[in-house]
Amino acid sequence: MNRLLASSLIAVWALLLSLSPASPGARAADTDTGVWIATGALNTARHDHTATLLLDGPVLVAGGRTDFDSPPLSSAEVYSPAASRWAITGALNTARYDHTATLLLDGRVLVTGGRTDSSGTTLRSVELYDPATGQWTASGSMNVARGEHTATLLPSGWVLVAGGLPDAGSRLSSVEVYDPATGRWMLTASMKVARGGHTATRLLDGRVLVVGGGLGAEVYDPATGRWTETGPMNKSRLEHATALLADGRALVAGGATHSTDPDLTSSEVYDPATGQWTLTGQMNVGRASYTATPLADGRVLVAGKQGRSAETYDTDSGQWEYTSSMNSGRWDHTATLMPDGRVLVAGGLAGYDEVIATAEIYDPAGVAPPVPWAPTGSMAVVRGWVVAAPLLDGRVLVAGGRVYRTSLAIAELYDPASGQWALTGSMGTARSGHTATPLLDGRVLVAGGAPGVWFYPVSSVEVYDPSSGQWTSTGSMNLGRESHTATLLLDGRVLVVGGSSYPDPNVPGSAEVYSPATGQWALTGSLADGRWGHTATLLPDGRVLVAGGYQDGDLPTLASTELWDPVTG
Repeated sequence: MNRLLASSLIAVWALLLSLSPASPGARAADTDTGVWIATGALNTARHDHTATLLLDGPVLVAGGRTDFDSPPLSSAEVYSPAASRWAITGALNTARYDHTATLLLDGRVLVTGGRTDSSGTTLRSVELYDPATGQWTASGSMNVARGEHTATLLPSGWVLVAGGLPDAGSRLSSVEVYDPATGRWMLTASMKVARGGHTATRLLDGRVLVVGGGLGAEVYDPATGRWTETGPMNKSRLEHATALLADGRALVAGGATHSTDPDLTSSEVYDPATGQWTLTGQMNVGRASYTATPLADGRVLVAGKQGRSAETYDTDSGQWEYTSSMNSGRWDHTATLMPDGRVLVAGGLAGYDEVIATAEIYDPAGVAPPVPWAPTGSMAVVRGWVVAAPLLDGRVLVAGGRVYRTSLAIAELYDPASGQWALTGSMGTARSGHTATPLLDGRVLVAGGAPGVWFYPVSSVEVYDPSSGQWTSTGSMNLGRESHTATLLLDGRVLVVGGSSYPDPNVPGSAEVYSPATGQWALTGSLADGRWGHTATLLPDGRVLVAGGYQDGDLPTLASTELWDPVTG
């Protein structure tokens, strides 16, 4: 596992690890800034529609469908940011969904292709919307009928249409360009790979990057009319999203490898200067058929598919962070960046077949209200001094703890999907004041703790395997300890620091490192100030910051902090 991937996993795990007694209070999933505001609803609920920002600021929504079995829509409507309302405008000449809509240099909107009935018949027809009149007029038809294709405005003002799906058969590799001056279409060089459900992004140099919906990615050069394959992608994707970053690179995230596969969390960045792809941070949840919108501050907002959740990508850190949640869960919607920097999200599906008309606006500078707490299922066993660790499948493992003066070996799992707890295999040793650390392979390492009040802490360590629900003993620590910290390092090892272990005076100042590869512990450099009940935080450069805690017994708490360097120990 590479360094960036490990860092992204650690960032997610840190949220739930903060429930441990050795760490400060848990951080809410939503950040302080970025808020969603409900706005006027569409006149017609729809999905598979298009949304286009017009030159004077309104947003045009056209076509789509109200469910999977109904005929497509010909209706169109325009959102006014000043009035926060939608107004009906002229209807399309041909009802359609899975089409494209492209703003031309003269302010008109070009709509191409799509499907015209519930059986999926694709269209060659093209029409133009004139904001001055609110009416649609037919233009020259494409050479090839297609849906789920892409349309990209070129620097010349022409429009490049690529790939898509025909009525039946495999994906299309054919490509054609539209000249707004004549209304004519001309075939150009075909892509090297047939694609449908792909994305197309115009790069800063005017070339067009086409990604996924087939193997790999390729770039179209309008100057030569030719396609060139890029370096290999790290994942094959369809129904993903692509966003152009401020520095000219392109971010590709999520999607699925195949239509039946789970949605991906991985993301990667394309560098036009080298033609190569580099993995970057993972999204917090897998997403497909969602939206990705570059914000004015350089971040990228993604929203949808996973309930109401939304998150942003930070170009500087290469990491994803939750932002405030949408008011309505949705997917297969549209998201449009408006001139004032806010993002308008409209329509989509709330479930598998529930089409919605609601719309809302994301304000990147808005301050989100505190996230409310809601009761969930109770644990099977009453306990305190408990530790919690997130698993890779989203469940949470709780193990051990204390009832009055007696420690527990019982463990149980929380399922966020159902809100319920279920018992799992018990630890080999009852313990409290211990630590629980998720390892990079998905297992959980539990170390130390005490069998109860007034009992000496233990040095024993065990590992929980989520696939079997069982615990296995591993190498013991060099010293028994409780109220210590355990920190997952970038290379997959675990650093344990300090703790209490009366009557051994050496424990509070000691530290040791666990290697999952060998299952053994090795002492490392000692602390300057022995401590227990402190915090330990992994820094981006791989060092660990240890802060505060108690020095010994009932002595005053510490203000001192110190850094551990994994290179020197």
